[in-house]
Amino acid sequence: MKKSNGPARKRVHASILLASAITLALGLASQRAQAADGADSGSSTGGYLAPPQVTGLGAAAATTPYSLPGAPNPGSGPQVSGCTPPVFGIAGGNASSLQSPLGYYLSPAISLGEFYSDNINLAPDASRRSDSATIITPSLQGCTVGSRLRAQFSYTGQAIHYAQGTPKDKYYNRFNGSLNSVLYADHLFFDASGSYGQTVINPGQAYSGNNVFLTGNRTNVWSYQLSPYWRQGVGPLGTAILRYDYGQTGYADSSLSGSRTYTTTFDLTNPNDTVAWSWHLHWKTSRVKYAQNNQVQHFDDAYLSLGYLLFPNLQLIAKGGVETEYQPDGTVNRYGSRYGSAGFKYSNGFASLAVTYGWQYFGHVWSVDTSYRTPNLLFAASYAETTTDTALVQSSQSSNQPGAIVPLNQPQITNAYISKRASGSVTYLMSRSQIALTAYDERRYYRPSSLGHDRTTGATLGWNWKYNALTAVNASFSRERLTTVQTPGTADFINQTSVGITRMLMPNLKLSFNVLRQTRSSHIEANTYTANSAAIQLTAQF
Repeated sequence: MKKSNGPARKRVHASILLASAITLALGLASQRAQAADGADSGSSTGGYLAPPQVTGLGAAAATTPYSLPGAPNPGSGPQVSGCTPPVFGIAGGNASSLQSPLGYYLSPAISLGEFYSDNINLAPDASRRSDSATIITPSLQGCTVGSRLRAQFSYTGQAIHYAQGTPKDKYYNRFNGSLNSVLYADHLFFDASGSYGQTVINPGQAYSGNNVFLTGNRTNVWSYQLSPYWRQGVGPLGTAILRYDYGQTGYADSSLSGSRTYTTTFDLTNPNDTVAWSWHLHWKTSRVKYAQNNQVQHFDDAYLSLGYLLFPNLQLIAKGGVETEYQPDGTVNRYGSRYGSAGFKYSNGFASLAVTYGWQYFGHVWSVDTSYRTPNLLFAASYAETTTDTALVQSSQSSNQPGAIVPLNQPQITNAYISKRASGSVTYLMSRSQIALTAYDERRYYRPSSLGHDRTTGATLGWNWKYNALTAVNASFSRERLTTVQTPGTADFINQTSVGITRMLMPNLKLSFNVLRQTRSSHIEANTYTANSAAIQLTAQF
């Protein structure tokens, strides 16, 4: 890709770094002055982790009704909840599924299952074959929390023995872990996370999210993120946070391109006691480097957002800034495009709505973020338009949200794209059952535009019914519409229906049985399939 506007980029970098240095210097001076007066400029907990408090990590904790959209919480560092062990039982109804937080826990379990499918390779009728498999799944979850450290992990192993398949045996591992620590009370913090597992290579071909199906369209993937950050109070200006993030992603398939991300972020937000006016000064620069072709991409954003509390529950908001521009011809202009937006945010005890409208280099844009909560009804919906790429999505905490699967073996994997994403969910809770509906629609327009665009639309409807204290029934149906870069103007439809029952045999032993039907229709014959499966599983927790 071509790059331009180097002098402007250097001026913006220098200005932001100078502002960061001045802000932190003012903060240290303010801290010394407050210490002389006997005041505490930090939190009432002395900057240590204080479980159980507000769930969240440092600047990412829940914001106040008057905070600006996208602004970090200017609170007192990473106050996080205690360790909540997983519930071993059956779900359903309007009862809490969480146990009381603990200081630590270690929870081992093991499952033994039998699986059968009349189309184990998810192939067309002419080449489909049936098979059964014995599956052993050991797992271990753990968590510990103290005054300066919180760490948790989850590990699952999977050994699969096929009755007829070749090879007969397959082994898989999945791991997720995270760590949050206080290095210097009230100021210096460190976050880390890592994962290892399996992922789909190309959604344009037959695929499954289950390792037992032999599609040849999955690979092992690993990633980790390291993030130190400094939090500093700056008196009447508010709270400043300077954060650095480093992340890396790699694949077992050597034909796929791993990546490294380097991100620096600076935020200055108004104090919590500010009522009428709110502000958020933000600067973020990300550099993404891909391993295979050494291609480097930059994502830069600097803005100032302001809010004014017009009524007790209504806030007017406006934002203006500069960002990196990705032109259709592939030209990259760092900090080369101005943008702006305006809107409002409404919030009360059970509902919230934030709406903005503005412009960016790719056209007029708007965003919506809304939620509604009653004792029996939970609703949330959002729409946003952003510029990003695959590596940034994979390293984001929000990458676990349902949506389009990234094609890892296509040319657009190492290129930026404009994402236009809408999502929503609604859950209705009853005394012994619950119904949940989730839906999303994501469009990706790649740069340069010669790479085309793709779109994925999907929805899932689920129902859980707690028949009695020992038995629960569940059912779900999902449908996905997939249009890929390689198949413009056509779409594949993927449907999945499942019904299951779970029975508690003992307090630490349960038995589950599930049946599953999967179909995919496509204008490409090799992608069309119908599969019927059944599984029985016995799980023990120790």
